[in-house]
Amino acid sequence: MKIPWLKIISAKNQPPTAFIVPCHEPWERPADFIRQTCLELAKSHPVWVILEPTGQFWLAAVISKLSQLIGLAKSSAPVLPTNSTQNLVFLQPLWLFPGNRWPLIHQLNQTIFLWWLKIKLNKFSVWLWIFEPNFWFYPQVISSWVNWRSLYDCVDDHSQTAPALTQQIKDQEQKLIYGVTAFVTNSQVLAQLHTPNRPPTAVVAQGFDLDLWPKKLKKLVAKTQSPIIFLAGALDDRVDWPLMSWLVKQLPQARFLLAGPVSSAAQSQLNQLWPKIPANVRFLGYLPRQKLTDWLVQAQVCLIPYRFQLPSVKHCFPMKVLEYFAFGKPVVASSISELKLYQPLVTLAKNQTDWLKALKLHLNSPWPLRLRRQQRQVAWQHRWSVKIDQILKLIL
Repeated sequence: MKIPWLKIISAKNQPPTAFIVPCHEPWERPADFIRQTCLELAKSHPVWVILEPTGQFWLAAVISKLSQLIGLAKSSAPVLPTNSTQNLVFLQPLWLFPGNRWPLIHQLNQTIFLWWLKIKLNKFSVWLWIFEPNFWFYPQVISSWVNWRSLYDCVDDHSQTAPALTQQIKDQEQKLIYGVTAFVTNSQVLAQLHTPNRPPTAVVAQGFDLDLWPKKLKKLVAKTQSPIIFLAGALDDRVDWPLMSWLVKQLPQARFLLAGPVSSAAQSQLNQLWPKIPANVRFLGYLPRQKLTDWLVQAQVCLIPYRFQLPSVKHCFPMKVLEYFAFGKPVVASSISELKLYQPLVTLAKNQTDWLKALKLHLNSPWPLRLRRQQRQVAWQHRWSVKIDQILKLIL
């Protein structure tokens, strides 16, 4: 789908292209779409990642550095990610004015920082690659700059449980959608959600981390004492914890392994549901991707037990389904719209009865090799290089 305002991007004799990716979420979060995008872009283009939470008032940073040099204090500087390469640079913003908690001062500091980047990158044609609505102000700052453009890569419905916060995020996202040069979504349901405001330039499917790719299919089966039911990802309030508690009681012969950080909201629910963690449940905590594969190999069934009545779940494309597919595992998930496109590779459940029936079926019957191969093919087709190449062809 070609958009008229993108024609200017194809002009000849353009300067080399660089990308700036502002980031507010943790770099190593389970749904690491920002990290994967930056690593893929950095294979062919310079990438500067603005780590917004690490920003400091410039005078505080100077005092901290001087105190460290003369031995009065240990370094209090934020620890930056270790993925830096020649093409991938992490930036800690230095704010000119104190009081960043005030929106107007924050916007002023952002504007000054972007102007500094403009001077620094004057030899490049620059794209701002934005994932989060709270950076809605960035495209407005650069709107009149020559060779500076912006992209909103919408990978999620950013609705929250707090109504006031939800409206604020919606307002920010609407400003972002109207302000960017190009706008893509990673699913059809997200495209339908935003089309009344502005149809996306394209729908580009979710990416998959090749670091998780199992080398040989025969390694997908591992003998265990009891069947393992596996859930990986952010263990937050999107997970249907009452459902999980009920399933744990119904399937005492199975081990439920839950890998990922537990949010405070989820922990409060878990404390009520499980004053004492059941014997057949184990929380593995956050796992590096290499260790995640060790556990995933042993799973008999994988789960996506989301509260599908939440707007953020209705419009999501869970990255974990591709990870499960890569290992050829049967998947049981809540009735998420986008996952309907992947049946019968995933079984969708609408209620407790559906969940229990599907889990018992997969625990007692071997998962056909034909479906395993189809799952792995889908995962391969969704690798990050494919997604990034499709977007670059649209904008460069």
